[in-house]
This record gives sequence, C-alpha cells and structure tokens, in this order.
Amino acid sequence: MGRHSRPTDGRSDTPGVSDDGRRIRGAASRAQLIEAALGILEREGAQGVTQRAVAREAGMAANAVTYHFGSVDNLLTSAIEAGSVAWSKALAGIPPESFARDVAANLLAELANDRSRMVAEIELYLFAARRPALRPAARRWTDAVTSAFGDLTEVERRSLVAAVDGVCIQLLLADEPPSAEAIQQVIERALPGPRAG
Repeated sequence: MGRHSRPTDGRSDTPGVSDDGRRIRGAASRAQLIEAALGILEREGAQGVTQRAVAREAGMAANAVTYHFGSVDNLLTSAIEAGSVAWSKALAGIPPESFARDVAANLLAELANDRSRMVAEIELYLFAARRPALRPAARRWTDAVTSAFGDLTEVERRSLVAAVDGVCIQLLLADEPPSAEAIQQVIERALPGPRAG
C-alpha cells in the first residue's frame, strides 16, 4: 500500500474519523461547491465560474474545486448532472397523455419558486455549446424530456426537446409569463398526434 492509499477495511488513517464520515463530508462539500457555482452563474454567467471564485463563494480553500472535482469542467458537469437528476425526478411518472399539461405546470412552478436557479441552469446548459466536455451531461438533461416516450422518431424527439427548451427560455424573457394553457399548447404541437392532449 502506498503512502497515500486509504485502508480497505473501513478504518480511517485519522483516529476517530471513519471513511463513511469522510464520504459524507466530501459529498456535502461537493454539493456546496455546486451551489456556489450555480450562484455565480445566476449573477455573472458562465465566464464568472473560476476555481477561485467558486471556492470563495463556498467559503472554502482556494484549491477546493481541484480537490473535490479535479477541474472546473468536472464541477460544471456535476452541476448539469444534478440538474438532470432533478429534472428527471420532476418528470418521472408523467404519462404521455398528460405530458404537455404537467410539464407546463412544472415549468411555471419552477419559474415562480426559483427563477434565479432556472436562469443558472439554462446558462449552464448553453455553456455546454462552448465546452465539449459538458455536452454528454447536457444531453442527459434533454433525454429526461423524452423519457415518457419510448418510441419517438429522431425528428419527434428533437421537436419535443426544442419546444420545451424554447418555452424555458421564453419564460425567462417574458415580463409576464404566459398561462399554463398557452405553454401546454406549444408543447402539444411538438407531440405526435395521438399523444397531444
């Protein structure tokens, strides 16, 4: 075993500190750094997300991003994946026949409850266009949109994702958000005929 190897029997090198305790603290620190990155994204956009800025926002040492994620790209990938998980949970179990109505309600609720987070997530999603390393995670985000439908053609899939993406951006640009019914109608237009409803 090398000098820096961890024991494999569940014991820690530090007296009184278990590997489980370290994992829990590490997960909490990573979540805190993701929150810090999203906070910067909300205020400054993607160009403001640097290792130093994120660590400062999180109240951690300057090397915290490198220690927990290895790089800013890995941190941002984790942030996109966290958004994908949250989005997937929000859409989980929505049947195809109520998809447009339920997604419209979900987006309006997100806008009302945490508009700044929605801005940060869209900013991060668009930033993936400039950072190839982020694109696979961004595509998982869009895959959540079509998860209710197992048999979409590629054109149908792209149409549905484009409709939901477009609605998200338009919601953030609108002084007054459209009604749930109006959003539902836009999404329904992207659905294959029998599913629209």
